Amino acid sequence: MLGMTAEPRQVAWVCLVFMSAFLAPVSHSIAVPVQPIACTSIQSAMGPFYRWPTPNPGMVAPVNVVWNYPVYTNPLRAAFTGKSIQIDIPASFGQFAGFHLGKTGIPTPTDPRFRLTRIDIRKPAQAYPGLGQALTHVMEMVLVHRQEKSDRWANVILPFQVSTSGQDMDIVNPIISGTELPSRLGQTGYVMASAVSELKLSPAYANATFSEFWGTAPVSGCTSKTVDARYFMRTSVLTIGVDTFQQLSSALQNVPVQNPTPPPETTWTIGTCHNSTANCVLQKAMNVQEKADNAAKYESQAIETQRKRKSDLDTKLEELQAHTGPATNASIALYDATAAAFSNLQAAASELASAQTNKATTQAWAAQAAAATWDSNAPRAAALQTGLKSQANGVALTLADISGKEAEETEPSVVKSLLSRFFSTGPSKFRQKRRLSV
Repeated sequence: MLGMTAEPRQVAWVCLVFMSAFLAPVSHSIAVPVQPIACTSIQSAMGPFYRWPTPNPGMVAPVNVVWNYPVYTNPLRAAFTGKSIQIDIPASFGQFAGFHLGKTGIPTPTDPRFRLTRIDIRKPAQAYPGLGQALTHVMEMVLVHRQEKSDRWANVILPFQVSTSGQDMDIVNPIISGTELPSRLGQTGYVMASAVSELKLSPAYANATFSEFWGTAPVSGCTSKTVDARYFMRTSVLTIGVDTFQQLSSALQNVPVQNPTPPPETTWTIGTCHNSTANCVLQKAMNVQEKADNAAKYESQAIETQRKRKSDLDTKLEELQAHTGPATNASIALYDATAAAFSNLQAAASELASAQTNKATTQAWAAQAAAATWDSNAPRAAALQTGLKSQANGVALTLADISGKEAEETEPSVVKSLLSRFFSTGPSKFRQKRRLSV
């Protein structure tokens, strides 16, 4: 265009302006909102602050958490998220750290495998008054795992209680000792910075049991998406030292109080096993139906006992009321016997209430265990991929719809005619036709 004369250059500029006037509405209308990169590069967050569930002894998973967590000694990046201290796990370590769900120490091709991607350390939720947390603890660690070849995740929640015993193992102290933890929103830093630092997670799994259930977790950094996640909540506490607790409390002191999220009614108890172990023993479920039947028998016995003691008390009360005149040794003995009968009736009433509660609990367990099947409520594995595919198709359809709509509004046939006239004939011929038309 720089080599053109003034008149062809003017014609070319007029043509470009004319083209822009017609095409601008189209380009403006097909603009797609830009999503954060976190919405496309999916990373699960730590999930809700669940209240610890009450295990049903009749619901034991037919698989184990078969774990393998090598010791890691290099520095790790940490950040304060406003709710937790978040520690990123490099892929070079995460590809070896994690677990699979299976019956043997060696995974089969169909066993789901999970790889560690992130660690969050947080304060537990504040339990509702009168409800309790079901498992008293002061800190939680959430191990976030991605399932291989799937859109699912697994969040392992470890509870910690303070211990003053020097013999109890503290797996958190070697991670944060000698470091300044980030404590302001957006602040970052490094943990595992000491020469003796180590990330050793195996004690959290050795000889442990977990409560397992399905839930969802928000996508980290993307408020519009969630992912399906298994939750594994350790049924007993680990310990941390006083110094560790103070360091974590200082960093998390400005975190707002979180309300506990009720766990699902149906949860499973699952055992653990070390990877490559030759004998990976599965836990056995209690026969809760038999226990419920026995509880019903105990209730019947308690009812019969209470009836007999009530009858005995009524008889003694009648005899005592029939006594007239001054007290005698016989009347005093009768009074003492009546008081004892009343105490026995109170004990029988307490036993009946306990038997009724036990019967109701065991019957609920039996009904729940009979209706439940392991992993029957698992979400579809391709949910995320399907959603993304649908979203992409939706964008394509939207573009097609917009194109059709704009075709009616801007009459692209006119634009096409003008462009073909300009580019097929060249500037000089366009100038000649322009002169003829004038």
